[in-house]
Amino acid sequence: MDRDPFLGTIGTKSKPFSKPRTDLNKNPTEDLWPSIEYQGIVSDRNSSMKVYLISINGVQYPLKEGDAIDEIKIVLGTTNDVVLKFQGKTKKFLLK
Repeated sequence: MDRDPFLGTIGTKSKPFSKPRTDLNKNPTEDLWPSIEYQGIVSDRNSSMKVYLISINGVQYPLKEGDAIDEIKIVLGTTNDVVLKFQGKTKKFLLK
């Protein structure tokens, strides 16, 4: 406690208010997926090989399961969606 020299009273010292920071544990590079669109699948009826058309940052790539481009790997694909892995995280993208 401090004494007020002008009033002659004893008052409590106020502490400055600080808002707790909630973003301390969050890594800013986390969840920074590039712009990705699943545009479709190309396959031959007589072949089991399927090629998925993936647009990454506006550039279209034909990729098969297991292929990777720019650290983005196709884990699984169907006619309706693909599951991609980027920086250890997986995410599902639906057909546009």
